[in-house]
Amino acid sequence: MKSPPDPAHYSGILVLAGEGHLEACLSGLERLPGVTVHFVYPESSRAIVVLETATLAEQQEGLRAIQRAEHVIVAEMAYHRLDEQAQADEQPAARGRRLQTTQPRSSQ
Repeated sequence: MKSPPDPAHYSGILVLAGEGHLEACLSGLERLPGVTVHFVYPESSRAIVVLETATLAEQQEGLRAIQRAEHVIVAEMAYHRLDEQAQADEQPAARGRRLQTTQPRSSQ
């Protein structure tokens, strides 16, 4: 059996929870695949969560799942990082292709 791919896409997402529902909101978010609560601002019902996924499609679906989660008022991606190896894997046409360069001819 093939093991699942390692996470390659990493996003920082700002989440605003409904007033008085921050703990319930974060508890629900932590149950979503690939989501980790990174930092909490209890005085403003905000948190930064990290979403780790193997593919861009999973990253997009993960953000939508966070946005639809109970007690989430707003969830917006603030940062996205793509692992270099994953980038090569997601763009197979470019992999192994080298740019052909020519040296200018010297005028003699």
